[in-house]
Amino acid sequence: MKRVTAITVFAAAGVAIAAWAAAAWIASDLIDQRIHGRRTRPEIVLEANHCDLGTVPGDVPLVARFAVRNEGGRRLVVRRESGACCGQTDTNDAILVMPGDSAELVATIDAAGQRGRLEKRLSYTTNDAALPRFELAVSAYIAPKPLDGEGQVTLRQAD
Repeated sequence: MKRVTAITVFAAAGVAIAAWAAAAWIASDLIDQRIHGRRTRPEIVLEANHCDLGTVPGDVPLVARFAVRNEGGRRLVVRRESGACCGQTDTNDAILVMPGDSAELVATIDAAGQRGRLEKRLSYTTNDAALPRFELAVSAYIAPKPLDGEGQVTLRQAD
């Protein structure tokens, strides 16, 4: 019984120390920002979180581009969560954005065999404590492929 109690006390103490350390780090960041006017953490700014590609043919890959900026004082790291799935491929494994710089998140979606309205959500993680996870949405209308000869009219003179 004493052993279980001791383990529980040590585990609780570890959690308390970790929480205190996180609170102290955040407080020091806020103090530094207020006193010195500078940000000491990465701060992500997304230009948009949705990209509508409009009507597109179904035989070409869809490419969505999203602008991202780092307005913080430390390097921003953006990673794609869960990897490629459902026809989605990544061209960016991890994006590093230095303070004051911008970058582009690029996602390619294979729409082969799909028709009609298409909506995909892409999940990302960052080292920005204010926005550790976010989603981007891509939508498009995949036009049906015309059948051979469809839309062509041949007129012949009657005999």
